[in-house]
Amino acid sequence: MSNNQDVDMGEDIKFDEDLRELSIAEQQRAMAADTAESKNDTLDVSKLNYGFNLILNNSANSTIKGQFIKPYNFFRQLDRHNTAHSFTTAQYRRAWRYAVDSKEEKFTVNQIVNTNPGLDSVGVNAIFTQQFRELRQALDGREVLTAESRARRLHTNVIAGIRRAHQDGLNGRHGRMMSQLKRIEKKWGFRSDTLNLPQPPPKKKRKNKKARARGE
Repeated sequence: MSNNQDVDMGEDIKFDEDLRELSIAEQQRAMAADTAESKNDTLDVSKLNYGFNLILNNSANSTIKGQFIKPYNFFRQLDRHNTAHSFTTAQYRRAWRYAVDSKEEKFTVNQIVNTNPGLDSVGVNAIFTQQFRELRQALDGREVLTAESRARRLHTNVIAGIRRAHQDGLNGRHGRMMSQLKRIEKKWGFRSDTLNLPQPPPKKKRKNKKARARGE
């Protein structure tokens, strides 16, 4: 089993649902990297396990994009359900397009019909086709990270969050994030100078029943 497991996001540090848009230069580098990765890539993305909700519950009245799982959650779930693989960014992109294509017949056009009263079926289909194409191409020009890169970014963000929580006196959050940091480092083998990180205050020991009865 590879290290490509779901990264514990915790309740305090999260990634944005929308992927960062790349600059033109970054897009060119990403395309070159994907092309290089794909040369010897034999992974058949149709054989991967997509045993998670691609179409979101209670989303029938949303846009086509709104009905589908968000990219970042897609990456996490793909990792979680295919632990034998450590996906490249090119493989994530191919798996995304395959997953979108596989659900083409499952999308509803309720939102299109409701927001365009009087539109005939030709018009509805035209809007659906456009929205579907945009969803299929949602990763184009966007930053896609491998599982390890996401974990490294999360590791950095958690350390920064620990310092902020300490400065703001948020002891509960501070303690949770220290625990999150330890889990990330144990899973991925990352290291940080935890001795130089501010430590949360020790938890107060709960008095036992006899001590409470004596008023201690």
